[in-house]
Amino acid sequence: MIKKIQQKKTIIFIFIIALLILSTPPLIRFISYDNTLIGDQAYYHQRIAKEINSDSSFSKDIFSYGGSDYIRNPYHFILALFASFISIQLVMVILPIILGMLSLLLFYKIMRLLKFKKPYTNISCFILAISPIFIYIFSYPNSQYIPFFLTLLITYLFLQKKKIWILAVVLSFLITFFEISHVLILFTLLTFLTIYKKELRKRLIFPTVILFFSSLTYYTPFLLQYGFPQRPDFITTNIFNSFITDFGALIAFSIFFLLMSLLGLIILKKKQENLPLFIISSITLVFSYYFLTLRFYINFLFVFMVSYAILQLLRRKWKLNFIKKMTLLAIICGLLFSTISYINYISAYPPGSEITESMNWLKEQPSGVVLSHYSNGFWIESLANKPTIMNSFFAYSPSVEERYYDSQSIFMSHQHTKTLELIDKYSIKYIWINQEMKQGQVWEKDNQGLLLILENSPQFKKIYSLNGVDIWTYLG
Repeated sequence: MIKKIQQKKTIIFIFIIALLILSTPPLIRFISYDNTLIGDQAYYHQRIAKEINSDSSFSKDIFSYGGSDYIRNPYHFILALFASFISIQLVMVILPIILGMLSLLLFYKIMRLLKFKKPYTNISCFILAISPIFIYIFSYPNSQYIPFFLTLLITYLFLQKKKIWILAVVLSFLITFFEISHVLILFTLLTFLTIYKKELRKRLIFPTVILFFSSLTYYTPFLLQYGFPQRPDFITTNIFNSFITDFGALIAFSIFFLLMSLLGLIILKKKQENLPLFIISSITLVFSYYFLTLRFYINFLFVFMVSYAILQLLRRKWKLNFIKKMTLLAIICGLLFSTISYINYISAYPPGSEITESMNWLKEQPSGVVLSHYSNGFWIESLANKPTIMNSFFAYSPSVEERYYDSQSIFMSHQHTKTLELIDKYSIKYIWINQEMKQGQVWEKDNQGLLLILENSPQFKKIYSLNGVDIWTYLG
């Protein structure tokens, strides 16, 4: 009885920690950043949901790329549904926190169904709650947390002994309407479970059939119309700025987290029966460099390995108990430091007040196309209500490569005539520039390319300058 009470207290403590962690970024934004949403994609999702609410047949995004087809995303329709009776911004903040807590609960339940021991389950839940990937999914506004939650829910139902497992088959149909990557991951996950739980093999055929035929029906017409998404040539990343949070990556892992998982993997590798886990971890780690969605799920493998390393250190016999305590304290502090650092990082992520103020001002100006770095595109389209040359949504967008290189030519060319020709080509009326663009994002030094032309050409006029943001208008 006492052990049950202690277990409940431990789980409650872990869930309280998780709730505090997931609530902190939006709370900081509310207090210190004028209640603005984090990042740029949130504003795209918000705008599209509003468009759907005002026009249920919405199919053309007039603000992006001079007009582009709207690629349907169930997340936008879910937001639009909630937005019909509650603030859409509130939904975008509260819904991921709720599903995050439920996802943690499902993770706990799944581990118990798989007969993991309580100490290992408790440590794994705690490590998951403080991992940067988990924080990103349920604190940073994105469209991935719903299919992620559905994957966990389907897995939990699939493991049930009662007939309730049939609900997993029904829900498998819903996952189809999100990215195909979630479909493949769900199938792989269920298949992997049946390898270790042979009694589940007969069940696998039902979700497999649903996933196959629903995906075939849904994606075949789509691929025939749009083809496969292409990765633009101008997108370049390296293992540091793409894979490690300490170097500024968002969907990534902290160095300390990776080192601890490596320690756990080394310990696991000593056991022959864990060789499949070692192979799977290595393969998925490589593929996750190219497929970001995979990182949401490989995070579970890292959580297991970090937890295993900590558990082995706890069980190990130490000659000096003081050294054991200091070692464990160092590990906990290292993990928590990574968590706090990541929370601070995403909480302070743009847009800041200087961006929102300039966008609000630009919104009041006459209509016209805005030129800026593509990473600012969603803010311009959503906050300033102005069309842009391009934004960060590259998949299935028209003439991405051409628009990027034309933009670069405008930014970097010293030839006045060539610059004006390209500006006329896209009917550009406004040019939005901030400090990031001047400090390496576009230009390396003052009076370079377009900056020099803006200052010396009578065909351009600065109409806004505040807090490091400049807006110029093209007089034609």
